[in-house]
Amino acid sequence: MTFANKSAIFFGILSSFQLFTLFRNLFCKRAAPSISPCMRASLCKHKRPLTRQNIELTLYFCKKGFENLRMCNFCCTFAPEIIIKSMSKEEIEKRAAYARELFKQGYNCSQAVVGACADAFGMTDQALAFRMAASFGGGIGRMRQTCGAACGMFLLEGLRSGSDQPDREAKMKNYSRVQALAEEFKAQNGALNCAELLAMGKRPCAEMVADAVRTVLQE
Repeated sequence: MTFANKSAIFFGILSSFQLFTLFRNLFCKRAAPSISPCMRASLCKHKRPLTRQNIELTLYFCKKGFENLRMCNFCCTFAPEIIIKSMSKEEIEKRAAYARELFKQGYNCSQAVVGACADAFGMTDQALAFRMAASFGGGIGRMRQTCGAACGMFLLEGLRSGSDQPDREAKMKNYSRVQALAEEFKAQNGALNCAELLAMGKRPCAEMVADAVRTVLQE
């Protein structure tokens, strides 16, 4: 084979690769014009669908400063533990204060806990978080059963360790963590039941909301 033929083959392969790259970049730009080339490349590299949720999560990670994780599987496998474990005590206290403020604004106890923390667990749509937690206030629908603040913790734990597959091992892991959260809440407040907590009259619900935030973020 002559040098000219080898050159023609080489440049033909190079042109095909460049064409493929061009089409891929054009596709990504149309699908996700608001994300940086670095994030777009990461999503494409790992064959992560360019859905709104995936883009929002990637944007969230980058805003939080996870620069070294942009080009790795973290962009494809969301791990709330990384974000939560990186939180300082000051950040946790800010979220606890925010939950207290949400409760004072009129959100129920469960909504206050979930609304203050959902973004750290991968749910970046706060309005959706409020709706998801709406029925658990007042001890679940104001039936004075399990405390709504505790239910908020359990909902967040589902985002952290729950599985979207019928996986028995994952289910047991999640149940174990929920039980640990429940025990911690009872140790702090004396009970888990809303009616019992109100009967004690020791602390207002706003403080239990703040405690629930601290507990789920420090677990």
